[in-house]
Order: sequence, then C-alpha cells, then structure tokens
Amino acid sequence: EEIDALFAGLEPRARSSAAAAAETAEMASLSQRDRREQLANELKKERDKEAEEEKQMAQLAMQELRSVIDHRAGEPDRFEQAGAEVYAWWHLPPSVTGHDVKVKATQGGKHLMVTAKNVVLFNRNLFLPIRADDIVWTVDKGELHLTLTKGEKAKLWEQLGEVSEIKRDLDGEVIPETVPEPLSAKDRIDFMKQMIDGDDGDYKNYDDLDVQTKELVDCLRRVKHAKATGDMNALSLAEMDLEEFGRFVV
Repeated sequence: EEIDALFAGLEPRARSSAAAAAETAEMASLSQRDRREQLANELKKERDKEAEEEKQMAQLAMQELRSVIDHRAGEPDRFEQAGAEVYAWWHLPPSVTGHDVKVKATQGGKHLMVTAKNVVLFNRNLFLPIRADDIVWTVDKGELHLTLTKGEKAKLWEQLGEVSEIKRDLDGEVIPETVPEPLSAKDRIDFMKQMIDGDDGDYKNYDDLDVQTKELVDCLRRVKHAKATGDMNALSLAEMDLEEFGRFVV
C-alpha cells in the first residue's frame, strides 16, 4: 500500500505528458498540412501566371502573323531569284517553329498557300507556275525561307504573287488598295542580275534566255568591257542604255 501510495501521484503526470505529446503531434500534422496547402496554392498561382503569359504571347504571335498578310497581300519581306528558282522570306514571331508552318501548291503549280499556326500568310496565284513537287522551306531564327522551282527556267519574276487587276468602285473610281506596286527600274535590273548570276546549280545558256534578258546581258557585258578597257565614252553609252532598260515595263 505504501508503494502504491508512493507512485499514485505520478499517473496523472504520465497521462498529461502523453496528452501533450499527442497535441504536439496533431499541431505538427496541421502545420505540415497547412504548409502543403500553401505550397500547392503557390504552385497553382505560378502555373496560372505562366499560362496567362503563354496566352498573351500566343495572342501577340497571332496578331503579328495576321499583320503579314497586310503587307502587299502577303508578299514576302524579301524576294530573290535565280535562273531556275525563286526565293522568298517572311519574318515570323519567335514562337513559330517549322512544325507550325504548312506550304501547299495546287492547280498544277499555279497557286500557293502558306500558313503558320493556321494563320494564312500567302494564298494567291503565283506570278508564274512552279513545279509543285519541288518545294523546300525552313524556319530559322524567326524567319521562314521558301525555295520554289520555276516551271519555266530563265523567266523573270517581278514578285511572288501574280499582278492583280486594278478594280473600280461603283462610281468608276480606282480602288487604291488594288493598284499593284510598280517595280522600280533598279529592282527590275537587280532581279535580272540575280536570275543571270544566281547560284542555283543550274547553268544558264544565253540561247535559253528570253529577248528581254538577252538585252540586259548584252548591256551588262558592254558595261564590264568598257570599265575593263577604260573606254569612258563606251561606258557612258552602256550605262545610259542600262538606265533606259530599267525603265522598260513588261
């Protein structure tokens, strides 16, 4: 009895320690649960922020893509050619990849459609037909580069799409947006030089060139010969002919 009396006072204290431990464990569990919920909320906010940023970037990319077709009805930002090929470049938003671009030629190579992220960049008849089965394109550093093979070699292209007809309103007035942009004399000569000197792996035979291109070749030869021989009179005449040639309109 004396022993029982001695330890009797320790039982409530033992129970009190157990309760305190249980309470501490419960508080720790609640703290961990709160912390997990807090982390989950922070992660959700971060994901929502990233999703909103991606949405805004996608909308901006769409706006930039749609603005492409406003540039001369989708004409490329840069256009060049060689004897057997034509080359076109479009500036694209950085988010556009090669997987987002589709290029399709129809109507026997007379019509071309170019899309990026399902936005139509170019959808017109071409200036001249191409080989529909020989199209190469790449997207690199925000630029789409398209290579087309001419249906007929040594033919001068003034632009990628066909020259549209001028339209008039009900009053007979010309609609300004339908007036084609004229090709400058310098651009015409530059295009012909590209066609003659372009490195497309295709040999240009003089006899295969059309009359207009032959005249340009002859004129350029006279300019080079006059410069090489120092004949200033001949050079002056050749440069005058070259200038007149540039004014020629097809």
